[in-house]
This record gives sequence, structure tokens and C-alpha cells, in this order.
Amino acid sequence: MIKHLDFIFFNGNPTPGEFTNGAGIYSMNINVGHSKQPTEITLSIVREDGNYQLTEDDLSSLPHHTITIGSPDPADAKIVFADLALVSFDINRSPESKLATVKFRDRSIIFDKIQVGLLWKHSNGTFPAVARSNDPLLEEPGWTFNNGMGVPLEADTG
Repeated sequence: MIKHLDFIFFNGNPTPGEFTNGAGIYSMNINVGHSKQPTEITLSIVREDGNYQLTEDDLSSLPHHTITIGSPDPADAKIVFADLALVSFDINRSPESKLATVKFRDRSIIFDKIQVGLLWKHSNGTFPAVARSNDPLLEEPGWTFNNGMGVPLEADTG
């Protein structure tokens, strides 16, 4: 029997060292990020029957996992890693091994998916936030907004 790490708690589960559905955490690796890379946490997990119930649908860039050290309650834990996104998993399906690894990244992964653009440079200004505005500061010189719908009067709408 493999000894689980009894000081790690996953998503508030009160059972120490348990990942999900009876899978035990037996190893944890933390690479603390900085301005050039996100924090990554890799958990090695084991389950007696090898059925981890992880699918590609579980992967998400939307952070919603929490790993705490010392207590399942983040308020009482010694270390809290919150807002983690599950970015990859690997299940070893060999007959003699029932191990898996799961990798999480902190919320800075979202910054790879956000683009900051300049109005009238990277858009024509007809997206919903501008379309509802008659603010003259948002208008392209020479364009008059038609009833706040973001369509210039000279545009052919039909």
C-alpha cells in the first residue's frame, strides 16, 4: 500500500491526501512561477483499480481548483493554491501500474488568452459595448452613430 500525503487537501475534500473518487495523492511537485511563467503544480496520484475518471472534458483554462496544505479550509491552511486550472493529465495504463499525474497552472494562464486592442485600430467599433454608446469620444472622425447602434449613417445595412 502506498502512503498518501496526509497534509494535502484537494478542492476542500476533508479526507487528507485524497484527489477525487478514492485516488490518493502520493507526490506533489510545485514550480513557483514569476513574471515569465505561471506557477505549476503536478500531483502524482494512485488508485487501486486504476479508474481515474479523467477525460479531455476535465481540461479547462478556467481556474476553479484549490489545493491547500495543512487544512481543507483555506482560512486555516498553512499554504493555499487557489484558482488553479487543470491543464493536463497522464494515466499510466500498464498492467503492473495504476499511476496518474495531473498538472495544474495558476490563473495567469488566462493572460495568454486575452488581447487588448485599440478602438478603431483593431476593431471597427461595432462590438456591443461601443454599439450602445453615443459617446462622441468613441466615434471615428466623420462617422455619426445611428441611434447608438454603432452603424455609420452612410453604411448600407440592407
